Amino acid sequence: MDYRLPLFGVAFVVALGALVMPEKFMTVSGPAYAIDGDTLAFKDDRVRIVGIDAPDAPEASKEVSGRVLQGLVNDNGPITCTKAKFKACRNPARSYSRHNLECRFANGDSVGLTMIAAGYAVDYRMFSGGRYQEAMKEAARAHRGLWRTDWEHMVALAKQRSQLDKGC
Repeated sequence: MDYRLPLFGVAFVVALGALVMPEKFMTVSGPAYAIDGDTLAFKDDRVRIVGIDAPDAPEASKEVSGRVLQGLVNDNGPITCTKAKFKACRNPARSYSRHNLECRFANGDSVGLTMIAAGYAVDYRMFSGGRYQEAMKEAARAHRGLWRTDWEHMVALAKQRSQLDKGC
């Protein structure tokens, strides 16, 4: 009996499943380093921390938020990122070749919430469902992080990221 055809069929189904369903059950964990204030790189994957947005401009603010995230990762790693469990208007599995996942430190604390509460990122309402709004407002009131040194850009970013598309 020729086993190649059935084995090929099994291999094809397994490969197809890996292409179609991986994000639903996606978990990335281990040592990581910060690409910027809302993106982590793992050995074989890049992860966008879902529900937050750190400044991309000006360059100084981008660099500061990335250094803060790296310090938090160094102090609280390893990191585990999984599919977000909160409701949001949009929840795409990937953006710009990155997995969009909710990340947690080894102690279970949310990486996204920590970055927002420290004042180095804002709530990205369309992807967070407003989950981090109160922490962002408190960071702004207390002039934490970039809210102290780059108020105008943080206000503009927060206003932009609080908008919802039609249908949300």
